[in-house]
Amino acid sequence: MKKIILIICIAIFPLSIFAQFSPIVTNQGNDADPYTHSRYGVWLHYNINFHRADYLAQEIKVESCCDGFENANGSGFSFGLLYEMPLVTDLLLGIRAGYFMNGAKLVAKEPITSGLYDYDHDTWIDGLFEHSLDLTINQIALEPMVNYRFWDQLAIHGGFHFSFANLSKEYSHKEKILKPATGVFETGTRERLLSKGDIQDISGIGFGLIAGLSYEFALDRNKNFLLAPEIFYHYSLTTQVPDVNWNIDNLRMGLAFKYCPFSPGKSKSILKGDIKASGLLPDGSLSESIVLKVEEFESTRMRPLLTYIFFDENSDKIPERYESLTAEQTSRFNIDKLHGYGVIETYRNILNIIGKRMLEHPEAKIAIEGCNSNQGAEKNNLTLSKNRAVAVRDYLQNVWGIPADRMLLSERNLPVEPSNVNDPDGIVENRRVEITSNLMDIIAPIITKDTLRLVNPPKVVFNPSYRSDAGLVNWLINAEQDGKTIQTFDGAGSPPEQIEWTFRREPNSIPKKDAMLKYNMILLDAENQTLTTDTKSLPVEQITISQKRRNRVADKYIDEYSLILFEFDKSKLSYYNTQIIDLIKSKMTLQSEVFISGHTDRIGNADYNKRLSAERAGVVAKSLPQVKNSTGFGSEEQLFDNNYPEGRFYCRRVDIRVETPVER
Repeated sequence: MKKIILIICIAIFPLSIFAQFSPIVTNQGNDADPYTHSRYGVWLHYNINFHRADYLAQEIKVESCCDGFENANGSGFSFGLLYEMPLVTDLLLGIRAGYFMNGAKLVAKEPITSGLYDYDHDTWIDGLFEHSLDLTINQIALEPMVNYRFWDQLAIHGGFHFSFANLSKEYSHKEKILKPATGVFETGTRERLLSKGDIQDISGIGFGLIAGLSYEFALDRNKNFLLAPEIFYHYSLTTQVPDVNWNIDNLRMGLAFKYCPFSPGKSKSILKGDIKASGLLPDGSLSESIVLKVEEFESTRMRPLLTYIFFDENSDKIPERYESLTAEQTSRFNIDKLHGYGVIETYRNILNIIGKRMLEHPEAKIAIEGCNSNQGAEKNNLTLSKNRAVAVRDYLQNVWGIPADRMLLSERNLPVEPSNVNDPDGIVENRRVEITSNLMDIIAPIITKDTLRLVNPPKVVFNPSYRSDAGLVNWLINAEQDGKTIQTFDGAGSPPEQIEWTFRREPNSIPKKDAMLKYNMILLDAENQTLTTDTKSLPVEQITISQKRRNRVADKYIDEYSLILFEFDKSKLSYYNTQIIDLIKSKMTLQSEVFISGHTDRIGNADYNKRLSAERAGVVAKSLPQVKNSTGFGSEEQLFDNNYPEGRFYCRRVDIRVETPVER
């Protein structure tokens, strides 16, 4: 028995070593499912052996008067070791090495005439001889297989059976008189041809197929110990002796005892979710049945410049979010290349824009006034205000080479037109440097002639839904077209009930092709579980300028202008804004239609902000002819990130859209 166990261990050891380093073990984890972890064990089966044979005695060279033995059954046991490792969810790769008792007793009965006469019945007495061949065939075999769990812990098994060693190959033969009850052979006994020995020419190598079923029961709370009732069938594809039609199949029933060395910890909690997208219709309702129609228009766009530089609390260092260049890089800076930038991206190049324009207009001068919030550490800190102005001057002088005598420095506490000193956002906004110029060209808005792309519906609203027992850590919504991401939304904790994608606010995210817009959501919970929802899609239709001209579709120019720098809590037009209004008038025709919308930042009461934005839009409407519509949106639609002071300033705006039909 020690020899048997040693052979089995040697056979199974290489695979267990391979499993520790195999890259295909993809499902190792610390969860409560033992089917996702490697396991070791032992198994014991009771065998019913089926010998398929023709005229076996003669062909294996056993002395017998029988013409041959055919099919017969036997029984025995098999036992051994096993190892299983996960491949993917619900699928294991396993191997078993074992000792198999494949013996059977083959019996053939031969009717004869006994040579005795029954005088009472006037007939010859029939005789019956029994030929028996008792086989003991014990083998060592390996069984590689795959195990697939298709329901709960119920699994199907399939694989191969390789026998490679015969530890016993003995036979025992005899011929016996069954009838009549009297009579003997020539030996003087009722049995003859008694013989035993090794089966000649039996092969130690065999091959077959196996299939089976098993069901695992956990024996402890942690599911480290498992007991599995199981049933297997082995069908032999090779004969036991070359050129002899003799195969051994068996049906095996028994138990497997398995050890799964893992610490289950807590069971995985539920994490599931879904996401839907809707489009904003003209009546303000949302619809999931939408087509994103992207239409091109020839357009003039004017982006105003906010000539304020905002500083961190009690600091005179220009914040890193402002784009800074070296003196060597200034020669490659081109304002025209900013045309594809968004409003805030353009603003953060403000010092480079002013530096470039100062070089182009050597007659121009600028005034740089440093301010502080006049609160806390900045209270009456004129030195801090001056140092902030110096920091701006030094950048323009050292990087752009602007002479110091073209820049007039001054300092004060609060700005001339301060933001709300009683609001935290207002306090931050007052920590700034203001730049003005004697030449409008230095601080003029950036005007571009380009193709404007508008989307209908103008806004997509994402509605995420989820369940997370452990709580969410992060979420991300991804929208892509042709495999390229065009927009993402993300955040910590749980996602809001609605996430709005406003195309006018982020024109670079507008789909550029007719391909489907695909979107999904990714969730990460506190147990480090990740869920990616099913990918959904929205159809996209592009309507280009060339298509409209080719199809003679009515078209129009759309020009967009923005007014900023309204005084805090006021609707009066500044000199800067009146200049822009005069520019707009000069470009209008009698067929032009004007649409005006007012906006504010997040500071203050929402209802009040809506009234203020309507007042500002109304003042502008009175200054322009052919106004089709004037609306105040207040702070309900925040166009830019209000966490930064520049984002809030750019939200305090009036947008003017002028639509002019194209004359054919």
